[in-house]
Amino acid sequence: DPFIIFSGGLSYDTVGRRPCLTVMHGKSVAVLEMDYPIVDFLTLCETPYPNDFQEPYAVVVLLEKDLVVIDLAQNGYPIFENPYPLTIHESPVTCCEYFADCPVDLIPALYSVGSRQKRQGYSKKVL
Repeated sequence: DPFIIFSGGLSYDTVGRRPCLTVMHGKSVAVLEMDYPIVDFLTLCETPYPNDFQEPYAVVVLLEKDLVVIDLAQNGYPIFENPYPLTIHESPVTCCEYFADCPVDLIPALYSVGSRQKRQGYSKKVL
């Protein structure tokens, strides 16, 4: 069954309406409420080629103050745990750089630090 994913999905007359992302797959419909307004989203597929069969396994959602990745392969659509312990825009970051040749043990080290916090409800896969 194809995935249909779009921003919105709650009625306008709902009091305290929150930003949401709607995921339709087959006959199931899930409305995922977000903490911040949605800026953009993108599905992740195994193949980058548009002519190949593309079955999305995750959706990346850029929010005004966060970035979440939702696992489309598991029931309930859990999010992937971030390798950093705080939201992007609320951190005291004053500089950002891109490094192409990072040591291979850097990302596992970030996950190790984050795993000390006992949080539940995240996807069991690692991105």
